[in-house]
Amino acid sequence: GKNWTKMADATELQEPTTGSALIGTAQAASMYAPGVQAWYNEWIKPDPTRQVNGVPTRLTFGLEEVWQNESTLQPQDGKSQFKVIGRYFGGDTCLFLNSPLPVCPTNRQVDPSTTTHPDQHGAIYVPDREDGVTLLVGNDGGVYRQVARSGEEFDNTKWGKGANRGFNTLLPYDARMAKDGTVYAGLQDNGQLKIEPNGTQIAVYGGDGFYAAVDPTNSNVSYEEYTGGDMSVSSDGGHNWRDINPDLVNPAFGTAFTMDPKDPNHLMVGGRNIRETTFGPSTTSPGGTDDDGNGNDWRNVYNLGTRKHPGDAAATADPASHDPNNRLSAVDLQGKSAYVGFCGYCDVITEGSPFKNGFATNVAGGKAPKPLTSDGWHIAKAKGLPNRFITGVEIDPANPKTVYVTLGGYAARRWGAPGVEGEKATNLGKGHVYKSTNAGKSFVNISANLPNAPADAIIKRGKQLIVGTDIGAFISKNTKGTKWALLGKNLPAAPVYSLQLKPGNPNLLVVATFGRGVYTYRFP
Repeated sequence: GKNWTKMADATELQEPTTGSALIGTAQAASMYAPGVQAWYNEWIKPDPTRQVNGVPTRLTFGLEEVWQNESTLQPQDGKSQFKVIGRYFGGDTCLFLNSPLPVCPTNRQVDPSTTTHPDQHGAIYVPDREDGVTLLVGNDGGVYRQVARSGEEFDNTKWGKGANRGFNTLLPYDARMAKDGTVYAGLQDNGQLKIEPNGTQIAVYGGDGFYAAVDPTNSNVSYEEYTGGDMSVSSDGGHNWRDINPDLVNPAFGTAFTMDPKDPNHLMVGGRNIRETTFGPSTTSPGGTDDDGNGNDWRNVYNLGTRKHPGDAAATADPASHDPNNRLSAVDLQGKSAYVGFCGYCDVITEGSPFKNGFATNVAGGKAPKPLTSDGWHIAKAKGLPNRFITGVEIDPANPKTVYVTLGGYAARRWGAPGVEGEKATNLGKGHVYKSTNAGKSFVNISANLPNAPADAIIKRGKQLIVGTDIGAFISKNTKGTKWALLGKNLPAAPVYSLQLKPGNPNLLVVATFGRGVYTYRFP
């Protein structure tokens, strides 16, 4: 550990001879090139079956793709050239990284070419008794494996379809069920999942999947949210999709949106700007008729302003003075009533600090709430609400002035502990479930005996509350939260990111666990 030698750097990984599928045009490479997500995915593994005098000769590492050194006969104790053996895309796919040549990447083209799922998180070498070795890699799509016998090399052609049979680790952020039992769910980096009433599971949209919605009375009409709040709608059960991008300012990577349980054509989403539509599958992206009331486009109803100037539509973000744009983190909509949790510097790891949350609503404002307008919208004082990430909001159907919120356990993003970036984390409070009976003017902690774990979602069922936490689902004795208990049996101790009572059947609960898939629970 006294002396270090550079083996490769990011610039060398961008050379056109590496075989990386992220080497496209110069413009594309400047936006998305090898190592762009090294903060999110990175590992290094030496092959224990290849060594000279104790120094490994085959070295593999993972970024967005799987990499290996070119010469596997030389000890890896100095400068090396590396190539990709698990490309970002399979075949001649290039997607947004367009190349002027007919194939992508422009070198080392392999046909046919399989590959792993992108974004590598871990790996292990498993030697066998026949002097070979199996390389298993874990990524955003599960586990993939490839075998190299003695003298063989790993490459892009031998990954197959993965080693995930029986490995039930789906990562849904959100799951929504229609009255006929059809479920749509957004999966982390695995698109939109559709579960048919007979249990058949289908991928109906690719890329990153986050939040979902479905018309309760017509399961052919569904909505999905891609990165940055870019939404699409399908009217034929997921066979075809039409873009209805709400054109948000400062959206989250995964942007929460919600459907009004009283009107499936009524939806709300937001970044800094809160947008609303009552046009359902006829909604269009903002264009020439934006916000003038003449088209079926999304309408701006409120501006969350900046961290130092919440609710000020005229405020200009100034990161240099720690005054970024605010951003929606959670939303609920019940008829005319709406509530939004938001934050400025929502992620101190990748954006900056200090973190600050806030709460906005159109309930109990200067005017009565009215869809597609700014009537009643204002920043709620939220006295007593700790300064932590607001993960969920639930309006009491019986009284819109009563609202419940869930909080993450951290001052920054869900996964960043307070002070992780050296920021001063204050007003963290205690507990993870809070209640307001005056439209967000003040809150009280109703966490009681809930485990001290981040809470992610909340719904009201009759005279009880159900909360999804990072370690499972819990139910309260009453809406005062005086006592909580674990809900049911057999639910894995995994984060519960969404909760929904099946439309028309409040005795069936639909749960999205981030790590173990979608579950249902039937109340007696």
